Amino acid sequence: MDGQRASLSLGFPDVQAMPEALADLDAVTVPAENRGGLRWFEKRWSHYAPAARDLAALAGPTLLHTDLNPGILVAGGRASLMGWGMASIGAGYADPADLVINLIAAGHHPRDAEAAVAGLPAWAGTAPATLDGYARLIASTWLHAFWSIRHPWTDATVAAAQRWALHRRSTL
Repeated sequence: MDGQRASLSLGFPDVQAMPEALADLDAVTVPAENRGGLRWFEKRWSHYAPAARDLAALAGPTLLHTDLNPGILVAGGRASLMGWGMASIGAGYADPADLVINLIAAGHHPRDAEAAVAGLPAWAGTAPATLDGYARLIASTWLHAFWSIRHPWTDATVAAAQRWALHRRSTL
């Protein structure tokens, strides 16, 4: 596919293209008869979650990319989600939340990162307490999962996830 890597840095137009791509994905619900080959998002995280009770909020019928990262291609001003090796079925807010973390890692304030996805139905329809729980879960989960992986992207996203969780806590 032709295109270039997305830049989620402040001031780049790709920042607006990413929520549009997620809006298209948000509209996809995987019919029950076609879910056999996809992993359930909550089961994928069950080895890392500090409390099993946190996993129920990850369940849902939505097709999730779950591997948003700077390697996503942008073609013609429109973002295309590439690399579907981690595709899962789960709560629709998970991909927008992961975009929030990527935006924070690229230099956005958590408030502005959340504003970028605020118009997505899956985000807007999610209770703030659920988003708070996901922020806590992902901050601790990614710290555990990426503890031994030394890479600038993993370091930046773990720090961004922790920053987002602390931001969510400060808004209580």
